[in-house]
Parts: sequence; C-alpha cells; structure tokens
Amino acid sequence: IFLKIVSSAGVDLGVERLTSTDDTRSAAWAEMLRVATEAPALGVGVRSLIFSENSYLYLFAAYGIIAFMLGLTLLFGVLFRALQLVTLYRRETDEMRKRLMEFTLALIGMYCFSSFFEGYLAARISVMTVLGLLIFTMSSMLVRQSRAAAQQLAEDDGVPVEERMEYIDYGDDADGSRTA
Repeated sequence: IFLKIVSSAGVDLGVERLTSTDDTRSAAWAEMLRVATEAPALGVGVRSLIFSENSYLYLFAAYGIIAFMLGLTLLFGVLFRALQLVTLYRRETDEMRKRLMEFTLALIGMYCFSSFFEGYLAARISVMTVLGLLIFTMSSMLVRQSRAAAQQLAEDDGVPVEERMEYIDYGDDADGSRTA
C-alpha cells in the first residue's frame, strides 16, 4: 500500500528491481567474468564496472586475480572458523557461550552466503564491512574462550583437556553435577 501511495505521488524509490522476478544476476555474472578474463592480472578498476552482484567476481574483475584469491582465502578462513565453532559448540558447557556461538554461526552463514549475491566484500567501508569485522572478531573470541574454559575445567578436576573435550558431558547428572 505504501509503495502504491508513494508511486502515485510521482516518487521513484527504485524498488522495481527488488520486486521483479526477472533474472538479473546471470547477465551481471557473465559480464563480470568476461571483464575479469580480459584483464586477469590487475583487473579493470571499480569505475569500469557497472555490476556488483557477486563479491568474488567483482574482486576478480575490478582488482585482478590476487584480490580474487584474497577473497577466496577470506571465505575459506571464515568457513574454517565456523567449523571450529561447530566442533566446540558440541562440547561447550556454558549456555550463554553456546547461544553466542549459535548467533555467530548464523551471522557467518548469512555473510558468506550473501557475498555470492552482493559485492560488499569489495566495498571500501560499508555496514557489511563493519559487520564482517565484528563477526570474525566475535568468532575468534568465542573459540579462544571455549578452549580456555575447557582447559580450566581440566586443571580443576585433573582430566586431560583432550579427554574432557571428547567427553565433556559424559557422567553429568541431570542437574549438571558430576557423578563419582
């Protein structure tokens, strides 16, 4: 209703593309790939590109193969961190830390998935750039805290960290106390 009122007043919000069912990405991806293969070493620069529909293709077309490889390195590094969080999540005993891990994993998934459909990784400074930095920092802190907590528990009861990490909740009663 709001859009109809605004458009009847002659104001163009540019939302037609958002509501369209036309495939706009395939053509943009093909064009970015074509441009990238014409200048693979250094790219063509951001001013020569009219599309930003994929962060990795955008990096390749605008800045060349080195930027593309850096983007992929970032992607795989983040996915590796997510795998670490998943592994630690199953062994985590602190409920608050578990909720933070869930939240961080959801953000990592959103950020990595959407980077295939928007060019924000190549943006100078944007909200998504700042969000990415916060996500990566939070995931690193959670991994470090979870490992430190497991180490502290191991020191408290003399169980080696490797064994504790493998059987973190084995032998706990329903109320969380340890059985003898």
